[in-house]
Amino acid sequence: MSAQSAMAMQLASIQTNAKGGKYLPLRGEGGDPPTWKSEFLKVLWNPSSYGDPEAVRVSVCLEPDKAAREFFLEVEDQIAAQLSEHSSRDQRIFEKFLPPHDVKQRMVSALKVSTRGSEFLKLKLHWEKARLWGPEGEEIPQQRCDLQGCHCRLRVELRQVWLMSSQCGVLAEITDVMLQQQEPPKPSCPF
Repeated sequence: MSAQSAMAMQLASIQTNAKGGKYLPLRGEGGDPPTWKSEFLKVLWNPSSYGDPEAVRVSVCLEPDKAAREFFLEVEDQIAAQLSEHSSRDQRIFEKFLPPHDVKQRMVSALKVSTRGSEFLKLKLHWEKARLWGPEGEEIPQQRCDLQGCHCRLRVELRQVWLMSSQCGVLAEITDVMLQQQEPPKPSCPF
């Protein structure tokens, strides 16, 4: 693993949320969720939550660079191996033991491919919790803004591994966004 991704990351005991969903919290050194910091990545589409303009928890889709791609692939491989090992001791995870290859096949990756064939990185952002930063490191008052087309650096917490009957995945939530420029780029008239 690269230096950025060679982190101590452990799965905590299986938990159940209020809606009955199963998950395993992720813990790094010191017991906090592991974090990752990106270089400047381009936001492909304005953050949204499946057509709900009032949603505070949204998906952010970015153009991944090589480091982001490698990091998330390595994390998913590491998680698949740990889930496999956990499934040998705790039947609640998959109802049976699954080898790492089978776990990897169930893994819903943060790296996606659009209908046009281009790759993108999909992360979560909670508008009321995430902090926005300007290009000089100045804090920007919390506001929802159109991030489409912006280049930004991200701090991301790898919070947990969620489990469903035939799928699993890493919940990666953006905690901080540093904009490359103070204002999002304005679209220019094509005529």
